[in-house]
Amino acid sequence: VACTHKITSKPANSSYTYSSCNDGSGSHQIQTGWKCNTGYHEKNGGCEKDCIANTCSGYTLATCPAHANCTSCSKQTTGCTGGGTVFKMTGCQSGYHQSGNSCVAHSYSCPSGYQASTCSSSQVQTGTTSKKCSCGATSGTCYACRAKTCEEQGKKTCNGSCISKTQCCGGCPSGKKCSNGTCIAEITEGTVTVEVVFPYDFTCTIMEYTIDYKEPGSSIYNIMFPRGTVSGKTVSSQYKVKLGGELRVLAPSRFCNSATYVYSYSTWNPSKNSYNTLYFNVPKGYQSQILRIMYQKQ
Repeated sequence: VACTHKITSKPANSSYTYSSCNDGSGSHQIQTGWKCNTGYHEKNGGCEKDCIANTCSGYTLATCPAHANCTSCSKQTTGCTGGGTVFKMTGCQSGYHQSGNSCVAHSYSCPSGYQASTCSSSQVQTGTTSKKCSCGATSGTCYACRAKTCEEQGKKTCNGSCISKTQCCGGCPSGKKCSNGTCIAEITEGTVTVEVVFPYDFTCTIMEYTIDYKEPGSSIYNIMFPRGTVSGKTVSSQYKVKLGGELRVLAPSRFCNSATYVYSYSTWNPSKNSYNTLYFNVPKGYQSQILRIMYQKQ
């Protein structure tokens, strides 16, 4: 049988393929098929120009992570078949930073020695700095504060604590008292001026009265100014008395040489280191009369 070509036509941009055939006249090359030329590939019975392959090198993500900024790439083979879309992160949205292939929210904190809140009324501000994120971003303010000293609080220091300026640190020794923050000698004795005053319209020239004094802790009154008579409008005498003692002034309820006297009295308990002027009304009908007792500082 004579050797003949198996095919006699081919599509554009292709070449025949050959096979050997022997017949009585010798060996021959016959066309047995076709293939697309270089730069072309077979498609639908013809030859279509090859596509440029795109492997999207560096695009490793199948999806763009939440809060990320991404670029996309479409894969493609030389046979013009698609390989899907892939992504590459280019950064994170505001308020986020990259950690691996994810975006996480910034977390800010204050460095050591600082606090997030402003200094309290018992503190003094010594400085400020920004809150920092481990990613390097900054936002907000941190405050450096220290405790107020006793003096800054309007107080004074006493053995590591704060006390009022009017207090004495550690108290005062025996015989002394605290006065406005200082230990001073405690007054235990002073001078009392006893003054008996008569009104200007008093017509008598003679009056009897008694002044008694009782020592602190005693129950006995001692006559300091003996009972007697006095002429004139005013009598004044001074006596040494101790703190805590008691003075008693006795005055008659009737005057002018009456045969009978009914005595009444007023008492005064001097308090420690108190310098007062005290007024006592003479009783029974002579309301304008005054027995005045003055405690004077030595």
